[in-house]
Amino acid sequence: MQMTCNINKNNITLLQPSINFTNILVQLETMNKLGCIVLADLLESYGVRRIVVSPGSRNAPLIVALARSGRYRLTTVIDERSAAFAALGMSEATGTPVAIVCTSGSAMLNYAPALAEAYYSRVPLIAITADRPAEWISQRDGQTIQQAGAIDSVVRCSVSLPEGNDDSCLWHINRLVNDALAAATGNIPGPVHINVPLSIPLTEARQLGDKERLGRKISVIRSQGAFDRDACSFLERRRVLMVCGAGYPAESLRQAVELVVSESSVCVLSDILSNLPGSSTEDFTASAASLPEPEVVLTLGGLLSDSMKRYLRGLAPECVFAYIGFDDNFVDTYRHYSARIECKPEVFLRAIADSIYGDADYKEACAKLLPAVNDGRIYDVMRALRDNSRGHAVHFSNGMTVRYAQAICFRGDRGTFCNRGVNGIDGSTSTAIGAAITSDSPVLFVTGDMSAAYDIGALAMAEIPSDFRMAVIDNGGGHIFRKVGTTRSLPEREQYFCVPPRLPLSELAAAYGFDFYELSPDDDIDTAIREFMAGKGRPAILKIKIDNNE
Repeated sequence: MQMTCNINKNNITLLQPSINFTNILVQLETMNKLGCIVLADLLESYGVRRIVVSPGSRNAPLIVALARSGRYRLTTVIDERSAAFAALGMSEATGTPVAIVCTSGSAMLNYAPALAEAYYSRVPLIAITADRPAEWISQRDGQTIQQAGAIDSVVRCSVSLPEGNDDSCLWHINRLVNDALAAATGNIPGPVHINVPLSIPLTEARQLGDKERLGRKISVIRSQGAFDRDACSFLERRRVLMVCGAGYPAESLRQAVELVVSESSVCVLSDILSNLPGSSTEDFTASAASLPEPEVVLTLGGLLSDSMKRYLRGLAPECVFAYIGFDDNFVDTYRHYSARIECKPEVFLRAIADSIYGDADYKEACAKLLPAVNDGRIYDVMRALRDNSRGHAVHFSNGMTVRYAQAICFRGDRGTFCNRGVNGIDGSTSTAIGAAITSDSPVLFVTGDMSAAYDIGALAMAEIPSDFRMAVIDNGGGHIFRKVGTTRSLPEREQYFCVPPRLPLSELAAAYGFDFYELSPDDDIDTAIREFMAGKGRPAILKIKIDNNE
């Protein structure tokens, strides 16, 4: 029996041309593996709609059970490392958890880079790994390693499901799966690992009864009460600075920060990756020496630029630092923290917005700071990309591109993203393409030549949208190594660090079905970038040649 799906980017509608769906449920054939059935039932109840699968035999029962359930959109990506980064981008674009499914053995180890990024960026990825039965571990059986616990350092929860078919085993599986999925989607979202040992026969069928669901969700109720205004007394009559670090777009938080900007005496700074309103952190640090130091610093979100971190770490010891939000442990990034305010940031900010009577002169002085001056062809290129990407979500690779973007306050209208939780250049193209597959907005990806070469296999994905744009800054390899103090003076710098890659972009574009554009040093920047962004109905790559001595 065949079901068809009418699918847009985030919704699944089952079409019923001649069959009543209730009858399909009566006749639903799935795999005779309790772990697979429970996962097919419970992932949906925790908000999962998309799953990225990599082909294999040991994970066949998982893929078949998920596909036959009719509840999920499955995307196939052969390379597990690329698959995990694609799912990361999907989760970022949709704001929902995304599952990834692989076979046994070293396949699961390829998930580690994306899971590490998801852990520190708080993205709910659900890694489901097929495994061999426990009795065959370390017995020289093919594709068999110690999978349980192998990636514990980069997941919020790790469980390995038991095998069996009795009620006790079903209860145990339900409890473990609920533990993992609740951890992925809780107050501190993040990746989890569900390991599923599967014995032969792998694809033995099982019929489910009328509307029968073996997965049983255990609900978690978390109180999000109002914040006590009396706790805000330490903010009164002081120079108060609030700094917003990296985070994904959230409308309720954006509105709360906007309220603080307009109603309070707080100076609000925001990193471009915060996706929040406020003055530029780079403009502030460029002129901060002319200001008196703040007496209170409120921080929320994640990573900040190096210049902002240096400024905050250099403040006087008596400056009061407070982090707003939830965390697993005390995170004293700036070596000043006095308090952690365990409350949803938007709840806290709404409570304090009209009750801070700080130093209005300090806020006004911050607002009058002049923008940082950044001249040079690369900044003209970045400004042109910024000005021609209205309506786009913008992704940056790590390294110099995100630093160039920070310098000119390059923010995407529909969100600004970069794998800066923990990754270097790993998986940046896969992440951007994964976001493009699921995003309601077109995606512009700005990357460097070394970053592009590292993740070039991502271009082989089958579902890349026609409006995806990839701008590659060719500055002769890892240009950041010419800038940072660790490597810039080393005689081995060019040979072992910068390493200009072999990257025939025009040929690769043709091979993968992309349109190709090139911006040479003598070309008009605005004209070339307008043509690139306008496109011709296919995804496009733009090569931007930059003199690395600039």
